Amino acid sequence: MRDHIRSAGTWEPEIGRVLRQIFPARGGTFVDVGANVGYFSAFMANAFADASIHAFEPHPMTYGVLRLNCWPYGERIRTYPCAISDRRGTVALVTSDNNLGDTKGLHAADRQRASVVAAAATLDEVLDGVVPDVVKIDVQGAEFAVLGGMTRLIAKSPHLRVVMEFSPDMLAADKVEPVTMLAAIRAKGYALYLIRQEGFIEATDQEIIAFCRSAGPLGQANILLSSLKRPL
Repeated sequence: MRDHIRSAGTWEPEIGRVLRQIFPARGGTFVDVGANVGYFSAFMANAFADASIHAFEPHPMTYGVLRLNCWPYGERIRTYPCAISDRRGTVALVTSDNNLGDTKGLHAADRQRASVVAAAATLDEVLDGVVPDVVKIDVQGAEFAVLGGMTRLIAKSPHLRVVMEFSPDMLAADKVEPVTMLAAIRAKGYALYLIRQEGFIEATDQEIIAFCRSAGPLGQANILLSSLKRPL
């Protein structure tokens, strides 16, 4: 990530453009689940001077870098050293040998491979009383669990937009059927948009999955969930 940002000057610019488009011009609240080193938390703090930001990162080493990167923004960015899931507890994590950002939760049968164990909580618990405008989720296949732990938050945030990574293969590895997840999202009243370099377009479940498959094994898409008929 560092080498790419150094050479390109940006990281996932299509996500940055969408976040700037859908976020309120003043007084908004941004939640960054799977914040990694805090690129998008700092991005939003720079783009919106009065934004309130909550950033979550469970890996201890990465969390230390997140804290350092968010330090200049003071109380505008609150950081939390925990994973977000559908219940309170702990989660065993395994990290790619060459990419600290590629950190995944493990099922019980695989936990002997864990590199670290982290605390886990729900957004409903941690952000009780907060009404976010935009939530970004990037948790390497555990997105369904994050959504499962924010049902009260969704209910009290009628204009909430969610930007999240969607990978059918990662979801399947986490024992989640991708089509079931998309159907559950739509059942909550959300329209789904596929985020592309040129912007975002409303897409069917089949179009989203086909886009992921076109990228080969572990192919993924970034999608926008919006309860509004027009997400801007």
